[in-house]
Amino acid sequence: NESRQNEMPCNSLTHPMTVEDRGTPTPARRRRPSPARLRGLSFVVLAIFAAMLPLFARATSRIRPAVLARPRVAPRIVPSAFATAAGSVRRTERTPLRLWSSVADVPLSPPAAPSAGAAEGTVRSFVPCAPSASGAVGVAAIVVEAGSAVSGSKAEPEILGAGVEDGAVPSAKKQDKSGDLTGCLVKFENGAEGVVVCQRPPVAFVLCRGAPQLGSAAGVSEEKVTRVERPHAADATPGKVRASDYLGNPLVINEEDGSVVATSETDAGEQAGEIFGRIPKVSEIGLINDPMLTGMSMVDTMCPVGRGQNVLLIGEKKDGAMRSLAVDTLTAQTHPGGVDTCVYALTAVSDADRKDVIDRLRRAGILDSVTLVTTTSVGDGSGGKEATASHAAEAVAVCASAVAVAERAARNDGGHGLTIVDSLDQHRDVWDHTTNVLLDIYGRDAVVKQDSDGGAGSEKRAFFSSLVQRAGRYKDSAGGGSVTLMLMSSFEAEEVEDNEGASGEETVYGLDAFEGYAEKIKARLVIMEKAGIKITPSVLKKIGIPAPIVSDGERLRRLSLLNIDDLISMSDGQIWLDTSAAKNGGGQSPPVNVPRSLARVGIGADTASQADASAIRELVGGLRFDFQQAAVSLAEDAPSTVMDISTEKMLRRHRAWLLAMHQEPGNVRSLSNQCVALCAAKIGRLDSSVEAGNIAGTEGGRNIVEDLIGHVRGSIPDVMDSIDKTNGLTVSEKEKLVEAVSSFFDR
Repeated sequence: NESRQNEMPCNSLTHPMTVEDRGTPTPARRRRPSPARLRGLSFVVLAIFAAMLPLFARATSRIRPAVLARPRVAPRIVPSAFATAAGSVRRTERTPLRLWSSVADVPLSPPAAPSAGAAEGTVRSFVPCAPSASGAVGVAAIVVEAGSAVSGSKAEPEILGAGVEDGAVPSAKKQDKSGDLTGCLVKFENGAEGVVVCQRPPVAFVLCRGAPQLGSAAGVSEEKVTRVERPHAADATPGKVRASDYLGNPLVINEEDGSVVATSETDAGEQAGEIFGRIPKVSEIGLINDPMLTGMSMVDTMCPVGRGQNVLLIGEKKDGAMRSLAVDTLTAQTHPGGVDTCVYALTAVSDADRKDVIDRLRRAGILDSVTLVTTTSVGDGSGGKEATASHAAEAVAVCASAVAVAERAARNDGGHGLTIVDSLDQHRDVWDHTTNVLLDIYGRDAVVKQDSDGGAGSEKRAFFSSLVQRAGRYKDSAGGGSVTLMLMSSFEAEEVEDNEGASGEETVYGLDAFEGYAEKIKARLVIMEKAGIKITPSVLKKIGIPAPIVSDGERLRRLSLLNIDDLISMSDGQIWLDTSAAKNGGGQSPPVNVPRSLARVGIGADTASQADASAIRELVGGLRFDFQQAAVSLAEDAPSTVMDISTEKMLRRHRAWLLAMHQEPGNVRSLSNQCVALCAAKIGRLDSSVEAGNIAGTEGGRNIVEDLIGHVRGSIPDVMDSIDKTNGLTVSEKEKLVEAVSSFFDR
């Protein structure tokens, strides 16, 4: 025992040896792993996780929605998806973005082997329309067969295996690396042809040139339909406007009534690229750091647009504000420093709308400088849902083709292109049509509930993004040019409802009328009812809660605002035009709603990307915050008490800024002219004019600004030319500009 005791490690201070311990070895202590060993284990875990990521991505990409047999119910709009009744739509409880959809207990079919040939499908529906000048006669839905590919000869395309099990939506066959058939050529048994404008696996929707037969076979080729620029056979005669369809075929539009007439096609033509081109890769695009000036101070100051950016133009239907701003932007591009290629995608389904756009371009003097791509549908646009679907399918192709024209200039020539899309509303009509077709074929549960209720599922976002995300500023290795998109999207005008009952009193809602609203909103309403507050439309408007839907028009309005909210999340910025903004400041023009308008390019102090001109940035730093303060003070529910001195001064400066940025439609200003008016407001020289009643929208206010610009341009012409050439404003140039502006008011 004594010998073993001497061999055992023991520390008398920490573990003294007792009589009972003698003869029993002390257990060895557990050693803590060294930091180097911990780091090694961490690297091993990370390596295993990185190796599993591709397998996980490959597995999830093959999941497709499935169908359960449940009774169909009518879609219901949940009012809680909206935050304010004034028109600003914010979903308070967002549904997480669904990257795929599946139903439990439904087995997934194994992935099919890749195919080197074309796909084959069956025509399940066809919506005709009146014959048009481009030959488009309707939109067909074909179900693409899924399964293993069957090898065939060169003459016979490879056929995708048959077999669609009842109660399940099959997977669509991937024909290329992206698995997208959009833009592919489709040939039918009877000789009709078409192009896929939308794909919702396993159904592809085809814009047809010719009428296919229901139940007949259709072959989807790997060949992508391209636009071919074909010149007109002869010079346009007076009263006739040159245009083209989505394929590039020359057309002539009658200026008197807006009707479209096909002309004789020429054999010679130049390829402009795929109509439904791919979205630029991240490696192909660079930072947006070059402004594309619109010539309107309100836009270039508060929500600037950069070359390579996509921006939404949002406004009420049929008020003309969006088209006015679009035409003014095109006019500014014809001046030195503008873009090289201007394209207008006109998706109007009526001759009257087509005539309106041509008249605006003619009055601006830029009709011959703009490439006009138009739909060729005839009629007044009131042909019902079927005609709407077929017209909208052609409109989708027109928008894609117009972007292809600008892409050609950017990629091949290194130029800068601007495409005006008028408008995205037809994309929404196409999507609604595809949803209805899927409901008819597979039932309600074949469609993600979010899509059937008008929300933005993953497929819907991909459909709109395929156009919106084609904008970009290309690197030199990819062409060096840029494609800028301005896309119009409209919403229904707010209805003026009669909120008074038969007795002349305002309608009072009960709590049962708010079924489906968010629980937080219900809790607020319960507190109001217990406090004895009547829940009326005016009260709901003050607290920002939308009133229960009482009409189909209001339901459509909220749906359109919900769609706009989804588009905003995909875009680089939006310009919200609100005609009600004209009443603030005596007639604001253009009627930009500054709080709702935003440019997301250049946000953040650590970014090198900038969409605005440095000269404007030097003069209007922090102006957005001042506009927000003024908007709160000018709100309808603001207290009508006597304003303090600071508030009066703030509103006076706000009206001075509105006067400096006021421009009527067609009054496009160069960058230097904008800087003159902005400088006058910056140093407070327009305050006295506002106090005298010469505010924005008045003749006196317009004369003061125009005379000021003329005086400064005659005083410092070299500085004005330098601003237009460099888009910048040096310290010495700013001092000369301030001195010239001050001399005008000191006369």
